Amino acid sequence: MEILYLLIYTDILTQKILIPKINNNIMKVTSIKYFNTRRGVGYTCKTNVDGLTINNDGHGGPTFLEGRYKGNENYFKLTEFQLENLIDAHEGL
Repeated sequence: MEILYLLIYTDILTQKILIPKINNNIMKVTSIKYFNTRRGVGYTCKTNVDGLTINNDGHGGPTFLEGRYKGNENYFKLTEFQLENLIDAHEGL
């Protein structure tokens, strides 16, 4: 299985956002829930891929993918940067 990338430009003068496209299915964030912790702000993002969420616990750790691994193995190869780009694209940044 090959991971392809679809380029979406936020602005001509700023950065490009890389959106992962796996098996002709582009993962998208559908909703975000933010919450406060003692050390910062965490979030949970629902995606259009059944059983997968993007999370950050708000304690200074990385953004990570959580959910059913079987059938979604290639999504778990996405980097923290790619996951955060999906969130940025959803928020229109």
